[in-house]
Amino acid sequence: MPTIERLHQNTPEWHRWRMQGIGASDAPVIMGETAFKTPRTLWSIKTGRMQEASAGPAPRRGRELERFARRAYERRTGIQVEPLCLVHQEFEWMRASLDGLSFDGSTLVEIKCPLSPRDRTSAQQGRIPTHYCAQLQHQLEVSAAERAHYWSFHGTDGVLVEIRPDREYVKKLLEAEAAFWQLVKENRWPELANEELDLNADPKWRHTALRYREARLRLENAESDERQLRATLACMATARRTYGCGVEVLKSSRKGAVDYSAVPELRGVNLESYRKPPVAVVKINRSISSLIALLHFRHRPPSRTSTAARILSGTRRSATRSCQPNSPVKLERLIGATEPLDARLWNRTLSRPRPAWLGFY
Repeated sequence: MPTIERLHQNTPEWHRWRMQGIGASDAPVIMGETAFKTPRTLWSIKTGRMQEASAGPAPRRGRELERFARRAYERRTGIQVEPLCLVHQEFEWMRASLDGLSFDGSTLVEIKCPLSPRDRTSAQQGRIPTHYCAQLQHQLEVSAAERAHYWSFHGTDGVLVEIRPDREYVKKLLEAEAAFWQLVKENRWPELANEELDLNADPKWRHTALRYREARLRLENAESDERQLRATLACMATARRTYGCGVEVLKSSRKGAVDYSAVPELRGVNLESYRKPPVAVVKINRSISSLIALLHFRHRPPSRTSTAARILSGTRRSATRSCQPNSPVKLERLIGATEPLDARLWNRTLSRPRPAWLGFY
């Protein structure tokens, strides 16, 4: 039987406890099934080299709605559950913070309040998103529960998908997590090719990244305008077909999505064997604060003849104070930008708080 830890989730004590082992949310990272964090980043957090990033909109939404989602789940299933923090009966480093476990220990519930339409659609089709598979199998292994209920809550009601332990997958999961935790204990990370590449100092990358960020900002502004104008046109279009000035609005209806979880023949069926082969995904994240991070870049020795390098290294405090990049022009000069920075991008950069991990660059 697993060990129960008397902790309240999202407290400082709970955060310290999570740092002393591998939690369920760490499992997808270790298995390489999420694009939001790399194993190297997770290792840096566990070894104290980096601080955990602050929660984004989706986790904050989940925390705010969790108690309502749990009540809705209990009403739907008739199963009463209690949030618990558990430690694996054999591996002390293997831990799980459950959203709920039934009193007989047979059923655990993992609550998600997704913002992503794709995640909602997955639940409606009777399957869980791929990036949650390792998390649920980790929880099943730690808790020794017979089943896991993935509860996708949408504000007032939700969709339930039942998951059973996958012994073959859990075997691979245990091997990967044990190897990862060994690296944490030894405080080392193997230098593997094609895993991570730091191009902060590469001029070509810097130039391309800046152009990409500016193009992305223009695209977001255009998409925001398009959404507002689309809504206005939809309100103005009172007929089935409304047109004029090269724009046409057609109104129609379509059938709703099939609720696979409501099909009796599919209950308890593992749909993973019917999944299509995985595809490679390239995700480009914006890092607005990386421009400021260049000003704190210390791991390269400064040039004796470069004033900018002395400023960046902090060896001339007076120069640092006098040359703080309080305008896009000064930042262009310091980082060697080959084209003017977008003023809106600069204003957005200044308005954002400096992240905790900035000091580690």
